[in-house]
Amino acid sequence: VEFNEHRTAYTTMGPEYSFVKTKHSYRNKTIHARIGDIAGQFDRFHTLMRSCYRDITGAILVCSVDQRDSVKNMITKWHRSLCEYAPDDVYVAVIVNKCDLLHSNSGSDIQKIRAYEKVQRSAMKFASHNGYPVYNTSCITGQYIHTAFNDLIDRILR
Repeated sequence: VEFNEHRTAYTTMGPEYSFVKTKHSYRNKTIHARIGDIAGQFDRFHTLMRSCYRDITGAILVCSVDQRDSVKNMITKWHRSLCEYAPDDVYVAVIVNKCDLLHSNSGSDIQKIRAYEKVQRSAMKFASHNGYPVYNTSCITGQYIHTAFNDLIDRILR
């Protein structure tokens, strides 16, 4: 899985699936991964959860530092449905996205940065409590995106 800073960003409007082929370091294998994105639209696609989660081997729960309810939704909606519909042996990781916002140099943003850090701490506490690895990422800079996906693939393959 590779980050491409020149790729055009777009908003997904519903469930979207991609097929990724990557040479992976574990046993030097070529991996074909099917990656699904439900685009944070839990209420709209809740009825599809059973089929989306069937036979998955890994899941990444994502929250955003700039949305206070993001962690709450990750726990009460996404994690709960994952536990309900996914196989018991699914590997789970947590991504805390938009961490580039934590490094703002503007003094007037200190309140925002503190709010972002609170969201980040809540997500990290949830991940730690459940034994999930957590990655502080930025889709803007590409920070740890590659690492998060490759670590999840490593865990699945071992």
